Amino acid sequence: MKLSLNKFQSVLDERIVSRGEEYFSNEAVSALEQITDGKWAASVEGTETYRVNITLKGNDVRDYFCTCPYDLGPVCKHVVAVLFAIREAKEGGESKKSGHKDNRTDHGVEETFEQAISRMSPRELRATLTDYAARDTNLVDHVFASRVLKAPASGKEQYRRIIRDSINTVRDRHGYVGYWQARHAVGGAEKVLEKAEDFLVSKGPAKALLVFQCVLEEMVPFLQVADDSNGDIGGVIGQAFEGLTKCAAQAKTSAFRGKFFDYLLTECGHKRYEGWSEWRWDFLEIAAGIIKTAEERDRLWTKIDEIEKKHGKEGGWFKYDHERALRIKLSMISRTGTDKEAEEFLNQHLDCTPFREQAIEKAIQKKDYDLAEKLAKEGLEQDQARGLPGLVDRWRKRLLDIAQLRRDPQSIKKYALELFLDLGDLEYYREYKKRFDSCEWPQEAEKVIHLVRRSQNGRGFLSLPHIYIEEKQWPELLAYVEKANNPWTLEEFSKHLVSRYPDEIAGAYEKAAVEVLAPPTGRGNYQVLCRFLGRMRKLGFKDRVQRIISELSEKYKNRPALLEELGM
Repeated sequence: MKLSLNKFQSVLDERIVSRGEEYFSNEAVSALEQITDGKWAASVEGTETYRVNITLKGNDVRDYFCTCPYDLGPVCKHVVAVLFAIREAKEGGESKKSGHKDNRTDHGVEETFEQAISRMSPRELRATLTDYAARDTNLVDHVFASRVLKAPASGKEQYRRIIRDSINTVRDRHGYVGYWQARHAVGGAEKVLEKAEDFLVSKGPAKALLVFQCVLEEMVPFLQVADDSNGDIGGVIGQAFEGLTKCAAQAKTSAFRGKFFDYLLTECGHKRYEGWSEWRWDFLEIAAGIIKTAEERDRLWTKIDEIEKKHGKEGGWFKYDHERALRIKLSMISRTGTDKEAEEFLNQHLDCTPFREQAIEKAIQKKDYDLAEKLAKEGLEQDQARGLPGLVDRWRKRLLDIAQLRRDPQSIKKYALELFLDLGDLEYYREYKKRFDSCEWPQEAEKVIHLVRRSQNGRGFLSLPHIYIEEKQWPELLAYVEKANNPWTLEEFSKHLVSRYPDEIAGAYEKAAVEVLAPPTGRGNYQVLCRFLGRMRKLGFKDRVQRIISELSEKYKNRPALLEELGM
């Protein structure tokens, strides 16, 4: 959400703005400080004292954070209160209204936090920090993290504490972390991951491995008590796995490689990964990349079978787990066995989709199109029986590729039409069309349109207006748009019709505005409504537009957002 100091009231929830303004007016905002250029901090007295941090670039809000547990929207009332206070401070208003201390030098020029501490003696600075730390443990956490991260190396528990401190800062009273707080909860993990990257460059993989282990051990269980809809927690977990892969690339000594291999095989079976089978396979895939001996290969092979048997059905992804297991085994054979062994293993497991694709690709490279077609048809039949339409289409695409290589017009038409009807992709429609001459095509096009109209497949049916455009069937396209009475359909296709049918399109704009967009549907829809009215004006219907505005303003006079967009 884009916010600015000048316009934040118009884009945020009216109730949150009202409550935030009340907090500001009642002098609930205190200790407002400009820490550095663009970075502001303040305290807000609510049920408890909450800390708010806001980062600006000019007047645009780039980041904001509050320690309150509010998770029903992007911005809480405490952040709004501080935005009011910052705006007043930047405009030169009386600081006492916001309850914050006037932070100015004798010359009347605003003093930043950095300038203030530069004038303090070391003794004064220590006393101030000690006093503040007694009232705000966040300062203690920050100082501790700074010391640990600046040290040449630290213990595992110290990295763990940095990660936990960030999480604990934003937990609510029940220990849960909501959607809007999750991005701040991962701050500690992000800091230690940066340290791990430094270790990979300067200290080697052993030091870095400790950090990546800490991140996984803390952040994976954290997913159970947090809303990660935005993917912040999953993101740092992904970075930790990328770090393990980098450790594998640097595993040069036998001692570290052996220790790392043991860790990967042990960690993949840990209960913290229950429900997350993909991460179990990530450990095993990394392990497969560092094996060197037959004994290690046997241990890993056994572990793969154990994980597949015990955890392979977690989340209902058994087919995916089976294929992942086979792919890891093939990579092991490729590393430690012969090309013949690898090819035999691949051909023994053609039920694995990636293996079948590899086999088809090899057959095509050898120009053995009969074998390639046979393999693709078997895959199609297999996945039709499994009820996997996505894979069925994948095999059809391969069969179309093979038909094109063989210059087989009948097969090209067959698979191009099937793919178009199923996927609605005009690429296949045009491929099909190319196989007919100009005399044949008009009749054939009507047959295709008839098939699409009868189609039960949503993607295929949605291609209908695109066919009308392709074939320049403008009356049919207009009828489709009018029947839909959908603003988004009108938005997408009116550009093809407005010069040909201005009266009809103006009527469609009016109908969509009055019946669909004007009722209480939100500011975004009101903006589309005004865009439609603007287009009606350009078409010469100014009086009609004014009448619509008057009628809507009267009917929805209690809808301030609509009235504002209409310019009332």
